[in-house]
Amino acid sequence: MKVIIIILTMLLLIGCTQQITKKQEQRINILYEHTKLMIQASTAQQLDKIGVNAKDFVPAVTSIQKLVILERTMRLQGTGDAESRISNAESAMNQLMIRWSKLDDLK
Repeated sequence: MKVIIIILTMLLLIGCTQQITKKQEQRINILYEHTKLMIQASTAQQLDKIGVNAKDFVPAVTSIQKLVILERTMRLQGTGDAESRISNAESAMNQLMIRWSKLDDLK
């Protein structure tokens, strides 16, 4: 419970300092939904092999919340402006998909 409170507090603080454009919001939403589908289609062992921390993937409402959750799920550093953080998440997703496609034991 403490972790959730800390995460929500952090999200509120970040949300107050970051402005997200509609295009950035769309990119975040696509990454978030793609990550959700990947988690649903994989086992815990597969996710661990490719570097996804599914425990940190929780429901989110705002784009900045989704971005923070994506960063935690993909084990990324959440630093920089919104554009650089989104670009980092997109690059990480590309690498995750390459590793995921090479798994021998996909569902």
